[in-house]
Amino acid sequence: MMRSGLLLSALLLSMALLGATVARAGEEGTNTSAAAAGPGDPVYVDLAPMVLPVIDGDHVQQVLQFTVTLEVADEKAADHIRAVKPRLTDAYIQDLYGALDRRRVMDGKVLDIERLKDELKRVSAGILGDKGFEEVLIQRVSQRMM
Repeated sequence: MMRSGLLLSALLLSMALLGATVARAGEEGTNTSAAAAGPGDPVYVDLAPMVLPVIDGDHVQQVLQFTVTLEVADEKAADHIRAVKPRLTDAYIQDLYGALDRRRVMDGKVLDIERLKDELKRVSAGILGDKGFEEVLIQRVSQRMM
């Protein structure tokens, strides 16, 4: 019962932080740099900011916040990513909750960006296929200890 209350608290905190981040992202606009890209230039597709709690035992140890941008070869690939964004985000969240719990993407209490990228590439390939994206780029990383 206490753990479910903790998870509910972590979820509410995550939603509050995500709401503030999404509001800021809306002010900045979204980046799908197709308009500025010429033939042969990569296209970048921003995903919504992600906020995830790191739970240690029966309390939230910290909250991680980051944004993922996918680099793709052309506008056709970018359109495909836009079409599957909900599935991609869902897969990221499901995988990262487990990865954070098992500390696969952590180096002690610090987020290991390279491990995070590897994890996101693996999940992206599962949804998009190996040729569905060129690179996973991590943007705006923040860790808040609780």
